[in-house]
Parts: sequence; C-alpha cells; structure tokens
Amino acid sequence: MKHAWNTFSERKQELLLKDRADCFKVLEGVQSELQRAWDEWKTEGQAIHQEREESFERKRTEKRRLISEMKSLGRRADEKEAKDEANALMNGWKHVGFSGKESDDQLWSDFKEALDDFWATRKRATVQRLEARLSNQEAFLEKMEESVRHDEGVLDDKREKLSNVFDGRRADEIRSHLEEVIESLEKKIESKKEKIEELESDIAEIRRRIREIG
Repeated sequence: MKHAWNTFSERKQELLLKDRADCFKVLEGVQSELQRAWDEWKTEGQAIHQEREESFERKRTEKRRLISEMKSLGRRADEKEAKDEANALMNGWKHVGFSGKESDDQLWSDFKEALDDFWATRKRATVQRLEARLSNQEAFLEKMEESVRHDEGVLDDKREKLSNVFDGRRADEIRSHLEEVIESLEKKIESKKEKIEELESDIAEIRRRIREIG
C-alpha cells in the first residue's frame, strides 16, 4: 500500500502534464498496485485468522478432554488420590487459556459443573466415612464403659472379700491372692479409662470435622 502511494506521489506531476488517456493509464497502474497490496493484506489477514481459529480449535479440543476426565473422576471422587488429580485438571484448564468467545464460556460452565459435582461427591463420601467411623467409635466406647463398670463391680467384690479375711491357716495365702487380683483389676480399669478418654477425644474430633464439612 505504501509502495503504491509512493508511486502515485512520484508520478503526480506527470499526470498533470499528460492528456486524459495517459492519466487513465497511470491511474489504472496505481489502482492495480493498490489492488495487489489489498489482496496481500487480505491474504495475510485470512492466514492469521485461520491460524487463530486452528489454535482455538486445539484449545477447545483440549478443554473438552479435560471436561470428560473431570466427569470420569467424579465417579471415583472418594479415592485418596482423586483430590490431587482434580487439582491437576484445574491447573491444566488454566494452562490451556482462552479458546474463543463463541464457546469459552460454555466450556467453562461444563467444566465447572463437573468440578462442582466432583467436590460435592467427595464431600458426601467423606461425611459418610466419618459417620461410619463415629458410629463404630461410639459403639466401642459404650462397650468400654460397660466393661469398666463390670470390672469395678468385680473390684468392689474382691475388696469386700479381702476385708472379710480373718486370721487362719490359709488367711495369708488368700489375702495375698486377693491383693494381687485387686492390683491387677485396678491397673486394668485405669488402662480402660485412659482408652475411654482417647475414644471421647476421637469422637469429639470426628463430630467437629462433620460439622466443619457440613
């Protein structure tokens, strides 16, 4: 285009000095040069547009793949490694970049829907696991408390028997045996009470996590 204008400018004086037929010839030459420049610019623009569209299509294809993978991942959202895979897919989406205004918003909507479904499914699975663990721990705690009550009853009985041992031929032997049994029961009860405290702490933590997730 610039070359055509320079040609016109250089020969401008000639045009003023020539007759009408010659002027037409020169103008036709200028027009031809302008047309050539226009065709080159249009061809170049079309090539750039085509290249951009091909790039967008590659990105759209990649985004559709990521959407498909995210949907598939949602079916195993409760697996331990699924969280890292979901984050990797999210990073992959960001890396792809813009894929054209005609489809980018819809593609993102589809991906986000699959992503939200994944996290919702994973959340439900986590809550279900925690609730199952809570139920088991509560049942175990109840058994431990019942066991402690039983052992404490036995301990009271042994202490009463010890207090009723009088002097006699086997008194020392009986007293020694009861003292050993009582000591063993006391240790057993103390150990069970420590376990009960651990269970109560674990149960409180599980309940906290369920409330936090919910």
